[in-house]
Amino acid sequence: MLTMQNECSVFLIPGFTDMRKGILTLAQMSEGKTGQKFLDGSLFVFCGRGRKNIKIVYWGRNGFCMWQKKLDTDKFWWPKNSAEVCKLDIRQLTWLLDGLNPLEINGHKALKYEILV
Repeated sequence: MLTMQNECSVFLIPGFTDMRKGILTLAQMSEGKTGQKFLDGSLFVFCGRGRKNIKIVYWGRNGFCMWQKKLDTDKFWWPKNSAEVCKLDIRQLTWLLDGLNPLEINGHKALKYEILV
């Protein structure tokens, strides 16, 4: 089960990944490509060449965790620029897993008001 907390960071690892790789190799790759510590609770998302597979790896309190989703007919959106890591929030990861482009969805802007007395 993929447990996601609102405050955790999500990193899309650029390029396409060999989906035969195991969790320890993906954990090493995630640290090397992002510069983030794997054990800090962040989620690292990898995509296969055909864009039908996504693997998410993370440290789950007391062990390595890996979650995979494989599509039957559709394809996942994946960034075309493979040079840099994309950082998402949990809501954007949910959109990605639902088949949407999380970087192009524009919701209402957050407004900050101050009440003057």
